[in-house]
Amino acid sequence: MHVVHLLFAHIPISAIILGWLFNRTCPHTPILPTFMTVVGAVSVVFMGIWIAVSCCEHSGTPCSNRQKLAVGMLSMPILICMVIEMFLVAHLSPNFDPTAEYYCSKMFYSFVICKEVVSAAAIIIAALFYFPGSGLHCCWPNCSFLSRGRAFYIRV
Repeated sequence: MHVVHLLFAHIPISAIILGWLFNRTCPHTPILPTFMTVVGAVSVVFMGIWIAVSCCEHSGTPCSNRQKLAVGMLSMPILICMVIEMFLVAHLSPNFDPTAEYYCSKMFYSFVICKEVVSAAAIIIAALFYFPGSGLHCCWPNCSFLSRGRAFYIRV
């Protein structure tokens, strides 16, 4: 079982669900819920590819270069989108009164802030413990080498 993958999987799934549920509840910045839903969907695809590559490496089967390319190609847009999302949230000064002009749902706004903090922590943890010693790292010439780092693998 891949413990870290399962711990990180709730972040994009919750972003999709809450972005969709609160789609019309932030008139001050209406793009934020939609943007969060899209980032969550791309992140779910990224997590799926990451899990597939990790399972291949863990079972002794080298990953394919296409899988490595997909991880590399999806990681940069996700990071860029997260920075844009953080910028939007940092410059948003909502009013939690539903009749106000700059209204934004307090629950949604609080969730976005918490999601950004947890996502940043997850990225830092993944970068520190997983990617540097792995065949997933984008600077490796190919995927034919097995990963040296086994920090996140626990068999149940």
